[in-house]
Amino acid sequence: MFLIFGGVDLVKYYLNDFIQFRSKNMTGGTIGLTEEECIQDDVAHNSNEENVGTTRAEFRDIQNKKRELSEKYSSKFVSISNAIKIIFEFIFPITLWFLGSIKLYSFLTCT
Repeated sequence: MFLIFGGVDLVKYYLNDFIQFRSKNMTGGTIGLTEEECIQDDVAHNSNEENVGTTRAEFRDIQNKKRELSEKYSSKFVSISNAIKIIFEFIFPITLWFLGSIKLYSFLTCT
């Protein structure tokens, strides 16, 4: 249990780094620019346009994709973490108690 819960805690600790790694080369859906290219173009042209097809809209699209990716991985991690905790903190001890009770009863009735 120590190793399993330690592994879950390590994954929780490095989850944000993993999400950043997965989204570092993410591109927008309209122009296909990366986040860095959007920032460079926005600084170079100093534009405040919000229209579709602009770098600002592309940057917002990338941020939305990153947020969706983060929510997806976070929700999956929470689900898996909760399942592991339920199994090892409730189901496994109850099963051991039940099997131990049956073995103890059979031992006591046979002698």
